[in-house]
Amino acid sequence: GGQVLALVIARTLLGEDLPYGPLGGLVAFTALSNVALTRWGRPGSSSWHLPAVLVLDVLILAVMLAAAGGASNPFTVFFLVHVALAALLLEVRQVWAVVALTVGAFAALFWVPSSHGGHHHHHEQGSMSTHLIGMWIAYALSAAFVGYSVGRVSRAIRDRDRRLAEAASLAAQNQRLATLSSFSANAAHELGTPLATIGLAAKELSIALGRGASADELLPDAE
Repeated sequence: GGQVLALVIARTLLGEDLPYGPLGGLVAFTALSNVALTRWGRPGSSSWHLPAVLVLDVLILAVMLAAAGGASNPFTVFFLVHVALAALLLEVRQVWAVVALTVGAFAALFWVPSSHGGHHHHHEQGSMSTHLIGMWIAYALSAAFVGYSVGRVSRAIRDRDRRLAEAASLAAQNQRLATLSSFSANAAHELGTPLATIGLAAKELSIALGRGASADELLPDAE
């Protein structure tokens, strides 16, 4: 929806001369892939699922930017969103792979002809070209910083959650053991009274038998 709105504004309000057909096709492909992943995708079913989706998103964004101004398009900043998502969801090596992919995709946009002229950005001279190169350097540094810092925070949170889960599991186990101990104590108490009575009667039977008591004397203790 946001991509469609951006295309509508570019055409109606800004009057940009863009290849709206191919751009609309990319938007449609993005929408269809989202529907397919929502209905049939199984996140977490394999180690490559999330990295593959992020790589696809980066490539779609790069092609859209290439068709809409290249490196001069201000929406190049959205590459950083994919880096942040990778830092939150992926392992360290995969995060740095996404960082390298986005930095490379941004750099490749300098080889795309400008929408306002036929020359390549890397052939341009002057402040605009210097500004774009500065934007690329700033992006590369920002992507590395976000990938590192957000990844560190995300891993710290996951470690904390794992420790809390382990502590909760240990507390639950201790609670079960305490309940079992209480049950065992109650059971021992309930069994202890009749067993003590039986032991006392058996002792009296033994003493009575020792002195040669009659059956009539032994019968009450036996009962």
